[in-house]
Amino acid sequence: MGTVIRDSPGPDRDRLSYATRMKRAAVVLAAVATLCLSLAAAAERALEDREDAANWPQWRGPAGLGVSPAADYPEDWAPKTETQAAKNIAWQTAVPGRGHSSPAVWGNRLFVTTSVEGEL
Repeated sequence: MGTVIRDSPGPDRDRLSYATRMKRAAVVLAAVATLCLSLAAAAERALEDREDAANWPQWRGPAGLGVSPAADYPEDWAPKTETQAAKNIAWQTAVPGRGHSSPAVWGNRLFVTTSVEGEL
């Protein structure tokens, strides 16, 4: 990768030329700069993912994969009955019409849409 000075006698015989050393330094500097920029971009994406992990902004979740990075969600739930308390349900409400969309969660708000036939 470099020019070796071989025709000069003495201790400088196997030393790389100044230009070759500068080229190598530039390559190393470019590699370090690329690594730093890549790490900064990855850190920024990780922060965005962590902030979005608390939200469910669209159908199938933040990344559209249908999974959440959180591990503390309930796997089952049941409504209140005459003999049992509700299981993993904090509240419920009737939504008129047809449910044609996925709920979206942003912060402490829940958004739902529906389709209703006829005049409103």
